[in-house]
Amino acid sequence: MKITDMVQTRRQDIFKRVNLRDQNLNLILDAHVDSMRPLRIDNYAFVFVQFRYMSHAVIVTMYSNSAGKSKRHDAKTDTTAITGLSYLGIQLYERTFRGATFSAVHEETAALRTYRFEMISHFNFMLRIPRNWVKRVEVDENIELIPEAASCFDSLVMDEESLKSAMVLFTKRRQPDTDDEM
Repeated sequence: MKITDMVQTRRQDIFKRVNLRDQNLNLILDAHVDSMRPLRIDNYAFVFVQFRYMSHAVIVTMYSNSAGKSKRHDAKTDTTAITGLSYLGIQLYERTFRGATFSAVHEETAALRTYRFEMISHFNFMLRIPRNWVKRVEVDENIELIPEAASCFDSLVMDEESLKSAMVLFTKRRQPDTDDEM
């Protein structure tokens, strides 16, 4: 069994264990990333950030471990399996008070009008969203989600507590003889 398959199985097991609602579980098991829908730089996504909250993001860069003795991280431009990645560099968008609108300039960085970037692990990546689910609004670098995408995001937000539990399980060291406990 390839390492990517083992990591994918672990991802599925943990998300199933934390009692996500079925509609969300089906969405995030494979993160909508496969050979028919590869993840690429500049794709939009829903991510779970800093073990605290759901956010909208755009992929800026991706890294995966290379094979071999040195195991250095290599940059990738696309992937067919989210679990094949080590880290993703993302630009975060903050939800505004206007429903399905997200702003590139966050409240905490508004004084300087700067954007917010983070490096996340593959397990913080919830869902790749199609480009046609996002409309760019040129005013204030905002983006707006279509109603289907907004309801998907809201559904994931309702499961934030379960996602927090999943993040704890992902970061736990695995014991060789025992299973992860909640």
